[in-house]
Amino acid sequence: MWTQPENGRTLAANTCFFKIVDVLKSIPEDELVKLAKYYFVELKSDRSRYVGAMNIMLDAFGVIYTNFSENLLADYILKSSDPKPTLILRLLTHIVGKDNPPHDNMIAAMEDIVFNKENHPEEIYKENLHERVLLCLGAVSHKLTKVGRVEEAISITVRVHQWLGIHDPFVYRKKRAIQSEQEQIDYDHWRVILLETLGNARMDFSYEYIVSHINSTNSPWIKRAGVHALRKYEHEMAADEMYKAAMFDENDEVRYEALLQYQAHPQAKIITPLKAREVVNGTGISDPYESGIMEIAPHSREKRSLAFLDKFPKINFRLEAPSVDWRKILGSQKIGAAFGVIMYNLLDLTVFSPGFLDSTRIYMDDIPHCLKTLCTAEITS
Repeated sequence: MWTQPENGRTLAANTCFFKIVDVLKSIPEDELVKLAKYYFVELKSDRSRYVGAMNIMLDAFGVIYTNFSENLLADYILKSSDPKPTLILRLLTHIVGKDNPPHDNMIAAMEDIVFNKENHPEEIYKENLHERVLLCLGAVSHKLTKVGRVEEAISITVRVHQWLGIHDPFVYRKKRAIQSEQEQIDYDHWRVILLETLGNARMDFSYEYIVSHINSTNSPWIKRAGVHALRKYEHEMAADEMYKAAMFDENDEVRYEALLQYQAHPQAKIITPLKAREVVNGTGISDPYESGIMEIAPHSREKRSLAFLDKFPKINFRLEAPSVDWRKILGSQKIGAAFGVIMYNLLDLTVFSPGFLDSTRIYMDDIPHCLKTLCTAEITS
C-alpha cells in the first residue's frame, strides 16, 4: 500500500486493504492481540509512515467488527495509559458508522472519558476530543435504544441533562451580566455541544430540555443548536416549535436555521421566505436571512382527474421525465453533520383511451372535444 499515492487511494490499495482484513479474520485471537499491541501501543507516531500504518490497522480492526476486535480497540486505544487522540478520533468514525451499538467495554471507556476527565491526562483532550466523544456517546445512546437497551441509554442521557439543565431566563441573565466575552463564548459552546448530544440521542424525555433552550432570551447560537437538535424528533410538536422559531424569533439567523429544519421535517407544511430583493446590474439579489415568512396552504398531491371517468378502463404507466436525478451527501447524517442535495423528477400517468369514451353512453356534447383523449398526471419532485 505504500507504493500508492498519499492523496488518494487506488483500486490496488483497496484490494490490498481488504486482503489485510481477510488475513485478520483468519488468524487466531492471540495473534490479533499481538498485532493490536504492536500497532496501537508499541509503534510510535513520530513518523508519518508509522501513523499511516496505525490508521490502516485501526480501519482493518474496525471492519472486522467482532466483539473481540472491539474489545481490543477499547483496551489499547480508549483505555491506553498513553492515549493517542488522533487514533481515538478515527475510532469514533467507526462507532458512529455502525448500525448496532459498540461493545460494552467500548461504551464504558467512552463514558469514562466523557464523565471522568480527572482520571485522564490533559493531552487526551486535545483537538476538542472531549466534545467529540460526547457527541458520539449521544449517537450510541440512540443505537442502544434501537436494540432495546433503553435503561442504559437513559443512564447516559440523564447525566447530559444534569449538565445542561432547563433554561431559566432569570438565571441566564444574571450569569450573562458578569461573564467576560470569552466566558460567554465558552458557555454558549458547551451548551451547543450538550444540545447536539441530546439531538443525537433522540430520547423522548429530552424534548422539554431542548425546547426550553429555544427560549427567546437565550443566545442565538444556543437557540440555533436547539432547533437543529429537534431535527430527528419527527412528531408534530417538534415541527410546531421549529415553525414558531422560524416565524417569530427576533434573530434572523435563528429564523433561517429554523426555516431550513422545518422545511425538512416530515410534519411540516409548505412555507416560503419573503426575501428582500434588490436589483444589481439588472439581476435580482435575495437575502436568505430576511425575516418575513408566508404560509402557503398544503399542496394537494392527488392525481387530477374527472370523477365520472373512474368507471372506465385505464392504462397506467410510469414515465421518467427528462430531468435531473442526482444526489450528493457530504458528512454523516448519524451525528447531524451532513449537507446534501437531492434532485428528482418523474411522471405517473393514467391514460384514458378515446375508444373507451366513444363506446360509452355519455352525452358527448357535455364533454369538451379536447377531453376525448384524457390523461392525468402527478409530478413529484
